[in-house]
Amino acid sequence: EPATYLAFALNTGGGTAGRTLSPGWSIHARDRFANVDVNFSGPITVVLFNGPTAIATLSGTTTRNAVNGVADFNDLSVNVPNSSWVLNASSPGLAGAQSAAFSIGIAARMTLLNTPLVPLGGTATLRVETSVPSYGTGLVVALSPNSAGVVSVNAPASVTLPVGDSIVDFTLTGVSSGFMFLNATVDGNGAGQLGVT
Repeated sequence: EPATYLAFALNTGGGTAGRTLSPGWSIHARDRFANVDVNFSGPITVVLFNGPTAIATLSGTTTRNAVNGVADFNDLSVNVPNSSWVLNASSPGLAGAQSAAFSIGIAARMTLLNTPLVPLGGTATLRVETSVPSYGTGLVVALSPNSAGVVSVNAPASVTLPVGDSIVDFTLTGVSSGFMFLNATVDGNGAGQLGVT
């Protein structure tokens, strides 16, 4: 039986703006009995849907020829965040398909500029450089201890970041002797751990 429609057999779980999405998508050309048409080798094209498509770019190979009725899209990325992006798939002569919704998060960069030695009972400044893309208005960077103990984070606990490059200072207070990690997050998403002594 020849293929009559497309179907998404594998959907990505989402990812970060500008980065390749893994595992990507697998699209089947199926016949009226829902079997893959292994003789189908036509082109299948995907486009973005259900989001700010006017300012977003779907990068990678957006048209692939099916092999044995299957086209795998494993090099795609989206440059604009959105919690409910969808891909539309089409191929000449076949009914199209929509992917499951997927989320794209914001790619903000955070770099530790110093590794402070925090005196017991005293304070030290932890300096972090951040870089926020133009679509990242309102991002919040926050530090929090990953366990009780060596230091506490005083002022500020979190900072709303401007777009572009900026430097944020956090005041740490020494609580006890030892070494610990601080969890660094941007807009609620983990961005790494910072070691302090």
